[in-house]
Amino acid sequence: MAKMVTLKELATLKRPEASVLTLSVNLDKLNYQETEQLKLKNALQEIHNLTTVSTEIPGDEIVAQINHLFDQGLPYRGLSIFANLDGDEILYLPRNSVQTVHLSVAGGPDLLSILKEAPNQDYYLLQLEQTDFSVYSLEEQQLTTLKLPDSPGNLTDALGTEKRGGSLNYKATPGQSQYHGHNETSREKDIDQERYYRIIVDFLAADPKLDNRPIVLMGLPQNLTLFTQVAGNRLNLADISIRRSVTDLSPKELGSLAGKTITDHEKDATSRDVAGYPPSAD
Repeated sequence: MAKMVTLKELATLKRPEASVLTLSVNLDKLNYQETEQLKLKNALQEIHNLTTVSTEIPGDEIVAQINHLFDQGLPYRGLSIFANLDGDEILYLPRNSVQTVHLSVAGGPDLLSILKEAPNQDYYLLQLEQTDFSVYSLEEQQLTTLKLPDSPGNLTDALGTEKRGGSLNYKATPGQSQYHGHNETSREKDIDQERYYRIIVDFLAADPKLDNRPIVLMGLPQNLTLFTQVAGNRLNLADISIRRSVTDLSPKELGSLAGKTITDHEKDATSRDVAGYPPSAD
């Protein structure tokens, strides 16, 4: 039975006594490219030849497990599959950026090839201001503004007559933010903002059009801190955030900033996970 693992889990597994084979496959290309299908066929034949010499597990069994995994129609762009040459279990890691079929055999999982490839996980971006918000989708480095039906709108729309802070005009310029209020105390303004963020959390958590991909928060640090406290564990907030005002950026600039920030973060995280893998005893 194949078992799914995360990169961090894979990196902390006990190092096996025997060699480990790593098979990486682009599932999307496998569906329509004959060259990828042929590469996979050759790789599986090589796996059969390698594992047939084992006294613990017949070569056909590992190949059968791998084929069974492909037959399940897993919802990933790619996979990396790992098997000990003297074991009876295969592990698999969902991947986004496998380029082509690749097979290697070494003293442990081929984590270096995973580290080299640029990650491209899909995210939502949530731009937060004190009195407004916007949601974007980032898929394969492409930024799209999401139009969400029944959105609560800005703070005034959401709170209506229940707004306690009076009129509030917000102006953001690069490097600074200014608030000009009329007839409101600072405490009332804070209460309005917290209530508004709770409405946003309720809306996002209940919207059936949004899947559970990670949400990257963007905005001034104080706004992100408050929103994170309000959201608790109700939303899948990413470990990464963009802690600055982005109201001055064009959609293209915003997409570039978000893509670079996310890629740098994921590469750093992958590097830390791979660095934690136990060294070879050789």
